[in-house]
Amino acid sequence: MPCFATENAVTTADKSGDPAWIEITADQHAQAIDALVSGLEVIVAEGFLIRDKQPSPDHEWQNGEWVYVPPPEPEPETPPIPDSASKLGLKRALDEIGLWQTVKAAIAADPDAQEEWDLAVEVKRTDPITQRLIAALSLSSEQVDALILRANELVA
Repeated sequence: MPCFATENAVTTADKSGDPAWIEITADQHAQAIDALVSGLEVIVAEGFLIRDKQPSPDHEWQNGEWVYVPPPEPEPETPPIPDSASKLGLKRALDEIGLWQTVKAAIAADPDAQEEWDLAVEVKRTDPITQRLIAALSLSSEQVDALILRANELVA
């Protein structure tokens, strides 16, 4: 009598027309029933195979055994970029990269910028005067992000 197996199931019913099932011997049928009752797996995708169940989602079947494959390390979270920095922190950060004197001169050359700088406690990247200074210095968005992050670190 022909026997058939599919993933974790066996039968003596004729499944020859169903591609999910493979024909197995009566001995394999008995082995599969014993294995399933014992909590093992019957695998037919790789031929007829009886094996222990997957110990965890982090195990892969390799060379006839379950091998633990550690999950990939999660990417470190990037801290959000603040939209402002204190005037003191920004001055210190600009000084670190040698731009403070250039910015100071640009502020002094623009009366509106000078007044805003003199009155400000914080400098917002979205302020029109700040945007003009960023453009005048040809700073990229990434450079401005780094400057604001550093400015906030320096006064934290």
